[in-house]
Amino acid sequence: MKFRSYVYTSITAALGLILIATPVRAERPEIFKASAKGTFGRYAEEIQIAADSRPLSAVGEAVDHTLKVADDAAVNAVEAMKKSAKPFKKAESFDEVESESHESAAELMEVADPQQAAMMKKWEAYATPNENHEVLGQMVGEWEHEIKWWMSPDQDPDVSTGQSRISWILGQRFIQHDVDGKSMGMPFTGMGITGYDNGKQVYNSIWLDSMSTGMMKGKGQYNSDMNTLTEEGIFTCPLEGQKSFRAVTTFIDDDHFRYEMFTNAMGTSDEYRSMEISYTRKK
Repeated sequence: MKFRSYVYTSITAALGLILIATPVRAERPEIFKASAKGTFGRYAEEIQIAADSRPLSAVGEAVDHTLKVADDAAVNAVEAMKKSAKPFKKAESFDEVESESHESAAELMEVADPQQAAMMKKWEAYATPNENHEVLGQMVGEWEHEIKWWMSPDQDPDVSTGQSRISWILGQRFIQHDVDGKSMGMPFTGMGITGYDNGKQVYNSIWLDSMSTGMMKGKGQYNSDMNTLTEEGIFTCPLEGQKSFRAVTTFIDDDHFRYEMFTNAMGTSDEYRSMEISYTRKK
């Protein structure tokens, strides 16, 4: 056991000396970090396994392989540093220095570990808000609203008013919709979350309020020609159980938008408009 431990320790020390000896550590520490983390994390376990097994030749093969990878990574990192070298200029702020450092580290990560760099790019694309999220920005603000709610197609609607506040949350990845008003003559509060999933390429929404213990969930797409966001989803009706719905949000102008909900009439498959909410931006 002592022999195996000695072999593993010696290998680790040798790799450390090789990295320290490269000009990369002295001139660009971010290159050293990217190369070391991306390159050697995968081979440490390989060396340990070889050191714990027989024959001794397995240890030698693992060491030779890892040293070769170390040498190649160091050479590639230095070459990348030369190619990406920029004329010296005085930085205007710490943020500029930090930004350039991150860019350089990302470029060198592609050289030191292309697979890991590709994974990071995919994750960054998934997590970054884009033009699809900007669509939701049309609803951000303080609003007055009027709600018309039809219990059935042949009845007059219940009409009520209230206040809505729609805000960006989580770095403009989602909007949160807070409502305070009345419904059927009773105080009403509600909250909704809407966002765009870059991975599934779909808008998702949930809604919950003080008149139920369930959640309304929807998925939809934006039509830029019609300037509408159309969703389909499910909710629980205490009289009929789970029901489906279709909802259309129409962006009229900067100060007005409309939400319409459609579902089937009780006991039938005929769709009708069960709700209409008209929003006017507060001035």
